[in-house]
Amino acid sequence: MKKFLYIIAVLALFLQACSEDKKVQTEQNIEKEKEVKQESKVEQKVIKKAIKVDELKAFKSLPWHSQWAEAFAQAKAEQKSVIVLVEESYCKWCKKMKKGALSDERVQGLLQKYVLLKIKRSDKEQVAKLENFDGNIPSFFFMKNEKETTDSIVGYYSVDDFLGYMQEIEKDGF
Repeated sequence: MKKFLYIIAVLALFLQACSEDKKVQTEQNIEKEKEVKQESKVEQKVIKKAIKVDELKAFKSLPWHSQWAEAFAQAKAEQKSVIVLVEESYCKWCKKMKKGALSDERVQGLLQKYVLLKIKRSDKEQVAKLENFDGNIPSFFFMKNEKETTDSIVGYYSVDDFLGYMQEIEKDGF
């Protein structure tokens, strides 16, 4: 009988030790899961930042001039018209336009036919050279290489709307 009780006591101690071992393993697994989730959040933030940078990659790949004189000198030399974009880096609709229509392959194909000039609304010296600029952004001015404005549009346009507008002004001889 003593042997039997001794075996039961040893068995009980063994089961208790196994139970505590499983508890420790479970706690370790929970900690590992938390670490994985935390790493995943960090990776997601890095990916989101990379996507934001990449969203403007197509727009930034266009040959934008930042100075009025150099843009119009190139336009005269190449017998091209000029498209002037007036914007600001903090402007929500300017950003949407850059990520959307101005990054679309079809629109970019049409824009390659022109000399592109991007100026800040806060650059009063360059903005003063635009006739009828009312301060609203984004604004696009379509100009001949002699600095004559043939048309202008203001505001955000979807890809299809901007593409349609570009195709329309091409038909009209811009």
